[in-house]
Amino acid sequence: MNRLIKIDGDKNYFECEPGYRFGELEAALRGKDLFFPPAPSSGEYATFGGMYGTNASGSQSVKYGNVADYILDAEVVLSSGNLITLSDIVARPYDRLPENLKNLYTLYARQSQKIETSYPPIRYNSSGYNLRGLVQNDRLDLTRLLAGSEGTLGIVTRLKFRLAPKPLHDSLVVAGFDDIVSSAKAVQKILPMGPSGIEILEKSLLQLVRENDPGLKDKIPGDVDNILLIEFDGPDAQTCVHQAQEVQQLLESEGLAASIRMAVSDERVKKDIAADRGCSGAHGSAGTVF
Repeated sequence: MNRLIKIDGDKNYFECEPGYRFGELEAALRGKDLFFPPAPSSGEYATFGGMYGTNASGSQSVKYGNVADYILDAEVVLSSGNLITLSDIVARPYDRLPENLKNLYTLYARQSQKIETSYPPIRYNSSGYNLRGLVQNDRLDLTRLLAGSEGTLGIVTRLKFRLAPKPLHDSLVVAGFDDIVSSAKAVQKILPMGPSGIEILEKSLLQLVRENDPGLKDKIPGDVDNILLIEFDGPDAQTCVHQAQEVQQLLESEGLAASIRMAVSDERVKKDIAADRGCSGAHGSAGTVF
């Protein structure tokens, strides 16, 4: 079950089976000025069924959110063997729901105050089932509940996701830090500036890259504890450059970073950074600026 079913470039969505891979979608979207923002570190090999099941995200979640923010519809097989379509469920009033889903609706209605107020105000929460917003406008919406449920509530057989317009320009700041506390403080100061992505490459990963890629051994500083990759994107190149410069000035004035490099990447470099995270992501990003 690994087929791409449809890409609609006019309405900005695609449909696929759960075994279809993120890397295959990227190849299919070349030249279409659209992209799927949640980009997990497994990159090319991540399947959309797995991404939905874990509510995956990536370094760009600070701006673009998680997979749950892009799901439009899905076909799901329940433990009873019945096949449901999420858009069909949300279209039904309470009295037309199956008995098990009526019970779910009632459970939420009774506990809605606790559910909506007890979660901490964080961007990403994978602790337990995501019950927030389960009932909206008196209709049961299962799209976010199933995201992150890891197959425990049903098996997905078909998915429909929203696509986003691809940003035309971007910039990248690579900052090295002597300790993890300094980089954490830097993140807190950078987040209000609206980055499109923040990713940390910690000491063990940097050492692994140096040991396994002679071409990068001398390019990645050996005296830093970790590196932050800070990205900005948007329709205007000048704005992206200005945002990167602001980060550079902030880190210099606060004295948080041991080293700072800035690069304004072209479209090809942007794809390389976004498509291949993890060790190979360190290759592409660090090799661009060091």
